[in-house]
Amino acid sequence: MGLPLHILRNPSLISSYFSVNKSSSWASVLLKAVGVLSRDSRWHADLLNVLTEEMESLNKQLNAWTGNNPLLDRITEPYRRSNTQFFHPLLVLLMSRASRIEGDTSQQMFQRYKQLSRVTELIHAANLIHINIREDQSTEELKLATLVGDYLLGKASVDLSHLESSAVTELMASVIANLVEGHFMKPKSHANSQSERMLLLQSAFLPAKACLSASILNNASAYMNKACFTYGRYLGLSMHVAHEDLSESIEDKTKKKELLNGYRKNAKDALTVFPDVEAKQALREIAERISIA
Repeated sequence: MGLPLHILRNPSLISSYFSVNKSSSWASVLLKAVGVLSRDSRWHADLLNVLTEEMESLNKQLNAWTGNNPLLDRITEPYRRSNTQFFHPLLVLLMSRASRIEGDTSQQMFQRYKQLSRVTELIHAANLIHINIREDQSTEELKLATLVGDYLLGKASVDLSHLESSAVTELMASVIANLVEGHFMKPKSHANSQSERMLLLQSAFLPAKACLSASILNNASAYMNKACFTYGRYLGLSMHVAHEDLSESIEDKTKKKELLNGYRKNAKDALTVFPDVEAKQALREIAERISIA
């Protein structure tokens, strides 16, 4: 669960990892975002730690508890093969830089950014494991998948408490409830208000509230907070629409493209308030690169 350790020890290999595990266009924009963060060596080194050591440690712990149960690899496969693996931590770190008013970051603040980025990845991983539980799985596999997902959510809750921010704790805890509620809802047409709510719950509130939490940690203005939430909201909606399965009718394809273009535009429009030019450009390119699979 995470980047292989040989990549952690040799960051230059990260490009080959992305090229194998993600589409070339998506990989290139993520690598460019990592490059923006690496302008400061602390950002680069700590980002790799966030994306690798924590998840690797959790995987070893789970293997130890389950006696290296081969089902564990099958259960975590939806997360390990996801194109959005490690995307949310990257988004948090970019937004924490984009919404900063002051140029320098204290070590204490940077540790808080790291914790928040880890929380988002743990929630994302747990959600992917839970939603891929199927009725045709064995009782043992069902039980293990439920426990693994719950364990990751428990770890996220512990990390949240260490942030010592009641506002961020409430926001990110509500994301868990949002995801559960969203997956109880039944999909209908895009025009249906219930389906719009379902999209927000399933795909938009995690990136939106993660971006907002980064801004809150920076003690940003209400105006800046709103922009962070808006960007994350429409970015999440864009990613959902780009990767959802629809019938192959011309009407559905046209509707899908119209929705995606509108969501991407709204996400990019929200970036105008951010003071950091490089981080803002990286966030803009991420929104622009989202395309229909």
